[in-house]
Amino acid sequence: MRYAVLILLPLMALSAAESETSLTQQEVSFLKQAMSYNLREVKAAEMVLEHSLLSDLRAYAQELIREHSAAVEILKKLAESKQVAVPSKLTDQELKELFFLFTTPNSEISEQYLEDRIQSHTHAISRLKDLRDGGTDDDIKAFAVKVLDAIEKDLVTARRLENQY
Repeated sequence: MRYAVLILLPLMALSAAESETSLTQQEVSFLKQAMSYNLREVKAAEMVLEHSLLSDLRAYAQELIREHSAAVEILKKLAESKQVAVPSKLTDQELKELFFLFTTPNSEISEQYLEDRIQSHTHAISRLKDLRDGGTDDDIKAFAVKVLDAIEKDLVTARRLENQY
């Protein structure tokens, strides 16, 4: 009997942990995609710093690095607490897509980078609003609320910069 209790206790704890952290498929998918998105935003901004001489664009890229690096750290902790495996780096395909963005002449880099930021931020805002309004996990909803304002401001800045160049 003693051995049965020793075997059952960890299983009961695991079941309790699973029920505490059970997420919808949408929320699990969001955590994984949000991590990839933020890793991509950091890498793209780092590439802008390497390739662009435009001071406004460089300042924007530096701000995105700061914001999205912070989001990566928050997402790591959130995913770990929810027992969801998220990517820790970009895939080869994601890196290829970014490198393609920066294989154009320097005069077009800012335009393509900003178009990509507008598209990615618009998509992110839509996903965050969906989770904020329809998510079931309070921690994920809190994350969505926390970053939504910053991403909306970044989108406004990207549009302003695109019109400027």
